[in-house]
Amino acid sequence: MIIPLVGYIAAMMDYPKAPPRLSRLLIDRPLFFVTFGTHQRRACLANPDVFGAFQIYAQSAAHKGIATGRFVIMPDHIHFFVRGQPDFVLGNWIGRMKQTITQAVWRRDGCQSTIWQRGFFDHVLRSDESYSAKWQYVRCNPVRAGLVQAPEEWPYQGEVTIIDRA
Repeated sequence: MIIPLVGYIAAMMDYPKAPPRLSRLLIDRPLFFVTFGTHQRRACLANPDVFGAFQIYAQSAAHKGIATGRFVIMPDHIHFFVRGQPDFVLGNWIGRMKQTITQAVWRRDGCQSTIWQRGFFDHVLRSDESYSAKWQYVRCNPVRAGLVQAPEEWPYQGEVTIIDRA
């Protein structure tokens, strides 16, 4: 059977590009573990300007009920935990965060270049053990990368809002 191309394209447009978010199906206020990285692994993030922009963005989001927990800013990627209100749209929020950080990088570098890899990775945490395990992994990233001897020595990490459980 040959499917006419026009009919096939029209049929495919009826389907969403991505499956519905698990957060809408399972958990009212999920805790997300998020990672996003720079274009071609460009090492432009681990500096006071990006650290400050990240914190200001996350602190301003707290006034809207969005809690950014622990985070680590590596030279070429960022890891953090975030929880929003039931109507929280993670992708839109991350897009605005990337814009804020981009402005800080451009001001520092004096040029407008591509900063980000497309998209981001997110994982909904379902248990306190998962949250603890992810944090232990993330906080040791600077040690594994040979940037410091101990996790507490890395200056570009912190916690904006205390999130004590998944």
